[in-house]
Amino acid sequence: MSSTPNEAGTELVDDPENYKLPTSVGIVDTDSTWVGQVRRCIENPNAIDLLICGDILRKGAALSTAQIAELVVAEF
Repeated sequence: MSSTPNEAGTELVDDPENYKLPTSVGIVDTDSTWVGQVRRCIENPNAIDLLICGDILRKGAALSTAQIAELVVAEF
């Protein structure tokens, strides 16, 4: 699965027009956390919705969450 340039440990794949989105099957045996379908939240204009995939046997959920939170905070 290819992606755009990213922060270490995080891969952004967000090209729905070409059917390129992270899927649980597509990220197996990778260490990165894959992010896609990033959109402004319809219910709350101060929030975003996104899809996150990761191989939890290779990388734990706590580390993935912390890395994503750091990236989101850095943007705002």
